[in-house]
Amino acid sequence: MNDILLQTIYYAVVMLMTFVFADLLLQGFLHKFVRVFGSLGRLCFIKIRHSTFDGLAIGKEDEGFLVFKYKHKDYRIPIPNNERIFYRFLFVQWIDVDGEKWALCKADYSSVSGYDPVKIQNFIKRILMMPSEDDTFKKTVFIGLIVLGVLIIGCLVFSFVLFQKIDAVNIAVNQLSAKAGSIASTTV
Repeated sequence: MNDILLQTIYYAVVMLMTFVFADLLLQGFLHKFVRVFGSLGRLCFIKIRHSTFDGLAIGKEDEGFLVFKYKHKDYRIPIPNNERIFYRFLFVQWIDVDGEKWALCKADYSSVSGYDPVKIQNFIKRILMMPSEDDTFKKTVFIGLIVLGVLIIGCLVFSFVLFQKIDAVNIAVNQLSAKAGSIASTTV
């Protein structure tokens, strides 16, 4: 193997091990930072302030809501229009969330909006899991009625056309039998 290529592989392994070690020491902050920084503003950091520690999540704005996943749960918090809650730190956007009230926070730790995650999550789940109307049965009956209607109209048209043809044949037979009768009477 080429010495330059081998040296490059050694450096890559050392850099990768350094990145993994630093990421473990920073409890996952480094790879999250690279992900948020690489998103070019589509994602933001969410600092979840608990009484004893601060949690970290990655979120995005979706139709006026802050959507993020924290400890295997999805959260959706409304973003107020009249308050400045986003700030920049380390060249990326940050937002603070109170971990007990699940409300967005300003920089002075005052909450901006109240949010009950259990109530909203249950409400969203009820909406998503709401049984839909059984449209397939109604659609099947409606299509069956349409097919039945087309068949009845087709039978009526067919019988009308068939009766006209039968009448035309009867008239033709009567005319032929009248002619045949007149020919037969003239020859006898």
